[in-house]
Amino acid sequence: MHSHILCKAILDVSNPLLTNIIFGNSFLINWIKCNNMTIIKEPIMHKFEKNIIDEKKPGGISGMAILCESHVSIHTYPETNTIYADIFSCKTLNKEKNIAFMKEYGARNIDLELIFRN
Repeated sequence: MHSHILCKAILDVSNPLLTNIIFGNSFLINWIKCNNMTIIKEPIMHKFEKNIIDEKKPGGISGMAILCESHVSIHTYPETNTIYADIFSCKTLNKEKNIAFMKEYGARNIDLELIFRN
């Protein structure tokens, strides 16, 4: 059954996942591995130069990878210490496993929704 995970979580202000493109790339690759999926195209990452609230602070990152099973993406917002993560798959995904993965990266207040699609 096709699965779609939509996740919003809070990260500590010092968490490198909010602004570090290398850390974000590693997060995506490890999340893909956690779900036993196959990368077709290595993650494409983008670092935003400016914070949308305070231009003197660093901007967030966005990244996406194309998978045999579909795709995975993240978007971070350091101004609110928030990460949004999305994974779509033709495989059945496990909610608890993905919550545990997010916690490994310091996520808290995790709002993770697992939707099954036909």
